[in-house]
Amino acid sequence: MSHPLASKALTMANAHGSTPLHIAVASPNISIETIQVLGTMESAMTQDRLHRTPLHVASQNVHASATAIRFLIKINPLACNKQSSGGYLPIHLSVHSKAKLNIVREIYDSFPLGLERESVLADTPLHKAASNNAPIDVADFLIEHNQGAVYKENQMGDLPLHCATASGASTEMVQTLVVVSLGRSFQLLSFIANIHS
Repeated sequence: MSHPLASKALTMANAHGSTPLHIAVASPNISIETIQVLGTMESAMTQDRLHRTPLHVASQNVHASATAIRFLIKINPLACNKQSSGGYLPIHLSVHSKAKLNIVREIYDSFPLGLERESVLADTPLHKAASNNAPIDVADFLIEHNQGAVYKENQMGDLPLHCATASGASTEMVQTLVVVSLGRSFQLLSFIANIHS
């Protein structure tokens, strides 16, 4: 005779609201096989105390592979459009954690509108990327797929360029945002400056 809680074991939460799947995808040794064992629709839909699904947690894990992200999305594609505390989607959390482009691309492909979504503080994914000095190819990808985010102010009135300079982002990040913000006029000014130097 099975225990009355046997059917609920995969979705039972600890004091943090985390299921075994949340904990597995947060591990530095994240395993696809473990995700497959724990990954039911119900466990993938469960939100912890911070309103994060396992996909949110994996999106923050710098050790997560694109395969792990893809598998979590396959189990629960709606998680890409779920907001955690603070209003963050998995794509916000991935760029905040300096995820590689292949991770960001997996999440984007499942929910392209995520690039336009704002957090409670009106941060777009580009604001989070600029604030946390995300890889430059990630910033380029975000801009390519939502150039309007360069001009978007958050609740503090900050553009992504403000966020980048305030956080000490790389010169490459700042330059990318400046070039896109000012467009051809900046490129022309740089060209003229180089001629006169």
